[in-house]
Amino acid sequence: MEQAINGITIEFEEENKTLVQALTKELNKKAQNIIDFFELKEVTDFKIKIWNDKEEYINYLKSYLGKREYQPWMTADTCNGNINMLPLKYVREVKGRENETEQDLAYDACHEFVHICQQHVNLADSEFWFWEMLATNLGNPENFSWVNSTNANFDNIPNMKYLADNFDKIGGYKYVFRMGQYLLNNKTHKEILGYVKDENKLKEKREELFEECKIYFTKNKNNTHNNSF
Repeated sequence: MEQAINGITIEFEEENKTLVQALTKELNKKAQNIIDFFELKEVTDFKIKIWNDKEEYINYLKSYLGKREYQPWMTADTCNGNINMLPLKYVREVKGRENETEQDLAYDACHEFVHICQQHVNLADSEFWFWEMLATNLGNPENFSWVNSTNANFDNIPNMKYLADNFDKIGGYKYVFRMGQYLLNNKTHKEILGYVKDENKLKEKREELFEECKIYFTKNKNNTHNNSF
């Protein structure tokens, strides 16, 4: 079935109705701040699809992954310009996610909405780490409350190339989440948005940005930031 909410079509099965309610409520809270961050006027030309066939979703996703290998924790994406998600019954099959709730998936939807907005500014995704840095901090920081200096120790990461090349193997999301905690509070909005618009400039600066974050978190192992987005 389909339902239009605030100009956005949501495609889902009746059994996932409460998930739709949860993600709609969360998007209503966060969407405007995210849109404003990217200096957009409106973002409605996409749909949200909750896939009730797990194998169909996996086959769809694999067609977009390129050199990346499919991982069971890949349960939501924006590869085709829409927000695609698996419902809770499949997410709970993933090791480590057995106790997640529909509210957790609602946060995930906000994460994916950040990707949607960034795609409206610049489709190039060559700096994957930066996409995930923004999405984890602007979209679903609640899902990363467990991240700290112990489980995301920058002493283990020599440089940004290593982080980018081994992102899935080392759990790169936790490292870029911490980087975002620092960069979004210590760089101007104009500078961050400039990197969104010009991935070549970002690529040139990425090692410098990484080193700045590493130095900061090495000196302040117990420090965390609270972001306003």
